[in-house]
Amino acid sequence: MNNTHWFILGRESKLSAAEIAAVLNLPLFKYNHEKILKITNQKIKPELVNNLGGTIKIAEELGKDLSLEDVKEKIIENLKDNTGKIVFGLSFFNTDNKKIGIEIKKELKKLGKSIRYVESKGLSAGRQEKQLNAAQIIGNKVIQKGGDFLIEYPINNRDRKYNLAKTISVQNVNEWSKKDFDRPGSDSFSGMLPPKLAMTMLNLSGAKKTDVILDAFCGSGTVITEALFMGYKNLIGSDLSDKAVTDTEKNVEWIKEQCKNKQLLHCHPEQSEGSIEILQADATKLTEKLDSNSVDIIISEPFLGKPLTGQENKGFLLKQVDELKSLYGSAFENFKEILKPGGTVVFVVPKFRYKDGWIVVNILPKLKELGFEIETMLEKENHIVYCRPNQRVAREIFKFTLSP
Repeated sequence: MNNTHWFILGRESKLSAAEIAAVLNLPLFKYNHEKILKITNQKIKPELVNNLGGTIKIAEELGKDLSLEDVKEKIIENLKDNTGKIVFGLSFFNTDNKKIGIEIKKELKKLGKSIRYVESKGLSAGRQEKQLNAAQIIGNKVIQKGGDFLIEYPINNRDRKYNLAKTISVQNVNEWSKKDFDRPGSDSFSGMLPPKLAMTMLNLSGAKKTDVILDAFCGSGTVITEALFMGYKNLIGSDLSDKAVTDTEKNVEWIKEQCKNKQLLHCHPEQSEGSIEILQADATKLTEKLDSNSVDIIISEPFLGKPLTGQENKGFLLKQVDELKSLYGSAFENFKEILKPGGTVVFVVPKFRYKDGWIVVNILPKLKELGFEIETMLEKENHIVYCRPNQRVAREIFKFTLSP
């Protein structure tokens, strides 16, 4: 029996691959920027997609090294026994042959089936999309009524063969949008960590549900609310800003209410249990608020510097880098005291675009001196970059362990 699943990765595909590796406890592997990550011999439940920040779809492989005629026959065979109106779509990777969808529709009509073929739509980077997106799949109930079939034409494919899979689950785009835009507390000036990235960082940390998790720069509380959504039970958020503390408190109560009223459908069933503490505290003076060796995991996006216009000179950026190095170094001095030996830190470090290159904030020598070791998240990758095209500030995601 074939037990291969395809994970269709989001924009930051390397980060998505590292997240899957962490969640499934896979050995470190080299990732080559494929949009499809194929995992064999793992028990994958469809609902796993709701606890992955970087995965768009999960699919089950139906066949490999198939002719195009074989692909068509397998899809027809998969659909022909469905009752009621059949709704199906095709998602193409490294190929585009939409006429096969029309041919499948005609063949099923000959069998007396009521059938609707949903074609991909929309543009990505100025080009027509080749895959059904999550909104189309959810809106048309494609998974329930038929299927989204993934047709891959492998790169460097000399035999003109195809691989085929069928989507078993997709990310709930409506739920992500609600968590991102409907929460009552936010501060666009100081920056907002995307909920998907917060979930990914939680997964990268390897935290157990009972671990004490601290966000030392909690901002509007995105890490805390995502952790609550996922069922983590011992959470601490701290920030120097009183507005940040207020926003976090508002958002914690909001997500509890959304889960209780089933406005968010994929909350962990035990999300209302456990302890949440929100502190107004300076990240460089946390030892005044928290006991030594009291925290298992720290997950933080710190202050990333002043908002940029793109007109800053190199001197301004270098000065900002020095200020951030000092801030982060002082914060990690406190982390060393409050973390348990062997504790983990998942931390965002910015780098700044300047002309054709980047100016980085190199805190690694300081952290090594303090006893923090870098944990690779993929083979030969000591950090992973999160950055939209043409963004002036990129996030470098690091994972550190405090030496026992």
